[in-house]
Amino acid sequence: MLLEHIASQNFNSEILKKMQNDIKNADEFSVKKLEKFKKLSVSFDNRLNFIFAIVSNMLFLWDLQLLYILNKQKKVLPSAIEKWFEIIGNFDAFSSLSNYSKNA
Repeated sequence: MLLEHIASQNFNSEILKKMQNDIKNADEFSVKKLEKFKKLSVSFDNRLNFIFAIVSNMLFLWDLQLLYILNKQKKVLPSAIEKWFEIIGNFDAFSSLSNYSKNA
């Protein structure tokens, strides 16, 4: 998982170290909840299969079931999730900017 990879790296920048500490200080239970959320959101990809989408929605109302479960899981996830997404976005931005400066 990306958060675990960030937590295991050694950084020289104070900004990156602060973001890394925010991840390391998170509750382990929260990381497991995030993994469940990820697996659930991946199950939405099954809808891309046209035949599966038609059959599952006609027989089982698959989309509605997934939305219900996803909404329920979202309420259980900790407030740290927003911070984690912000950290991941920052790392992505820093990575893009470093690639740009190296190639420019």
